[in-house]
Amino acid sequence: MQNNLLKRRTIALMTIPTMLLIGAFNVAHAANTQPGNWQQSKHYAENRAGSHHAMRATKKLNILSKKLALTAQQQTQIKVLFQAQRTAHKAAAGDQQPLHQALRNLDLKAADYAQKLAQVKQQAALAANQKIDAMLAMQQSMKKILTAEQLLKMQEMRAAGKSRRGMLHGLTLNK
Repeated sequence: MQNNLLKRRTIALMTIPTMLLIGAFNVAHAANTQPGNWQQSKHYAENRAGSHHAMRATKKLNILSKKLALTAQQQTQIKVLFQAQRTAHKAAAGDQQPLHQALRNLDLKAADYAQKLAQVKQQAALAANQKIDAMLAMQQSMKKILTAEQLLKMQEMRAAGKSRRGMLHGLTLNK
């Protein structure tokens, strides 16, 4: 009986400092996550400046350089191409926000619902066409920069990546 009581007291004495430590951590964490403080965080500042995307583009360029044996001139041309693509993508993403808002603002019970829905669909189709045009322009630009052997190797890399991603999701693409 006394042994059981001693165990309970020991557990209680060990639990109290742990709980106090957790409470202090929560208070400190709450002070750092107050509205407005998240904007000063390092992660926010880095992503706001676009460094994450720049790092991804650099990593992608390094992989392409290694696997396709790109020359220095090809590397600079592709880097400029990636930067232009990023700028265009940012602009297109900004254009999507009003489209999404218009879709959210549609009133199913409005008398002109069908007309407004048709307008939103037309805007969405235009955005999709612009996205396809940008993709084709990127492919054409890459064809101008890369040699025939490099293009073939890049297509093989894409096919391998697609099959690998398919296997990760439990899909088999080679049936």
